[in-house]
Amino acid sequence: MDLINEGYELGHADEIVFGQNNTKQKMGTTGLLTNNVIDRTQYYTQAVILALIPFLKTDLY
Repeated sequence: MDLINEGYELGHADEIVFGQNNTKQKMGTTGLLTNNVIDRTQYYTQAVILALIPFLKTDLY
C-alpha cells in the first residue's frame, strides 16, 4: 500500500515487492497473491460470468 500511496502503478509495485519482472504480462497481482492458484484470466473469466447472471436469469432480476 505504501508504494501505491507514493504513486507507483500496481504492476510496478508488485515487481518491487515480489522481486519479479514483467508480472503485468504474466500472472498479474492475483497470481502473485495466490501463488498462481488463480491467475488473471481465471479471475476475470469468473467475474464476467457472474456479471452475466442477470441477463441469463431475467426472471429473477
